[in-house]
Amino acid sequence: MRGGLITKRLVDGLAPQGAEYFAWDRDLKGFGLRVTPKGEKSYVVKYRAGSGRTAPTRRVTLGPVGNLTPDEARKLAKTTLASVAGGNDPAALKAAERLAPTLAELADLFLSEHVDAKRKQTTALHYRRILKAIVLPELGTRPERR
Repeated sequence: MRGGLITKRLVDGLAPQGAEYFAWDRDLKGFGLRVTPKGEKSYVVKYRAGSGRTAPTRRVTLGPVGNLTPDEARKLAKTTLASVAGGNDPAALKAAERLAPTLAELADLFLSEHVDAKRKQTTALHYRRILKAIVLPELGTRPERR
């Protein structure tokens, strides 16, 4: 669905239908609004990852309507599209972040490959206690950040 300029009035006026649909902005190519059958609305950016018509089309969600105003979403969309023009693929970055190991997984790897192999038994025991008592309860489920 081709819309007009995405404004608060347009966002508020879009009602849910039987299937998911999109309202695209007339001025900023690739910037749009997704409306689900349940009535949830979120801002999206659609782009081609690569160059030419054979490049795959990707879509990135910028955020829900309640958290972003149309102007904030437009600025985010411009930033995202500029990043794509610079050769980045935001959807691939998000997918890689989801697949990143957690700190608990990295701690297990550290203990098995470094501590057990290169440290004395008492030092290894000390490392395990610190990780188990302090680090992993707070940060164990967090993904690794580079």
